[in-house]
Amino acid sequence: MKKIILVFIILLASCSTQNNYLITNNSLSLPTGIQEQSSIAIVNKIHECLKLSDDKIFPFVYIAHSDEINAWIDDKDNIFITRGFYVFDDKVIMFVLAHEMAHIKLKHLRNRKMVSYATSGAIMIINRFVPGFGWFNVAANPAVTNNFSKTQEYAADKLASEVLISCFNISSAEQVKILQSIQNVTQEGGGFWAQHPSWSERIEAISKPPSIP
Repeated sequence: MKKIILVFIILLASCSTQNNYLITNNSLSLPTGIQEQSSIAIVNKIHECLKLSDDKIFPFVYIAHSDEINAWIDDKDNIFITRGFYVFDDKVIMFVLAHEMAHIKLKHLRNRKMVSYATSGAIMIINRFVPGFGWFNVAANPAVTNNFSKTQEYAADKLASEVLISCFNISSAEQVKILQSIQNVTQEGGGFWAQHPSWSERIEAISKPPSIP
């Protein structure tokens, strides 16, 4: 099986208008001493558990030189996690990476774009019959797309949770503690216009036992 390549990147602070990254093969000096090989092992294990090879998905994972706590994916299936997450232990890193890789597995970014395009398209059709209705897209598109995104966050959490249980032997109770540790140092979030549910809502969802078919 192909190995996932973990590439460390440093945000160039000299550019304030665009995110430029300097790619390096050298391990960053991370706050908790977590080194490159440890993170590579985590990524490869999650990749194997999610069977991403079957989907021919081999993402690069980038660590951004930022103390913010954030992680995201792009439309090329690359994963970005900030150095800020490395104030936590390996279990938090496992959950975050599993969550982002679950987004890729479930094709969430593509589906979210399709919902946005469909919403805009529907509004433009109505605009042909109700002139001026097109302005409604400014409010309707974020409302529809962001609330659709919330369902994706729950789905990615659920799949990540299954990976941590089956492949890392990390229980749901331990996962609640993982999310609580992130909650304690970030904003609660949530709300109608937000793309993500609040941490409290995500913790509640993770703490529920899996349904029996």
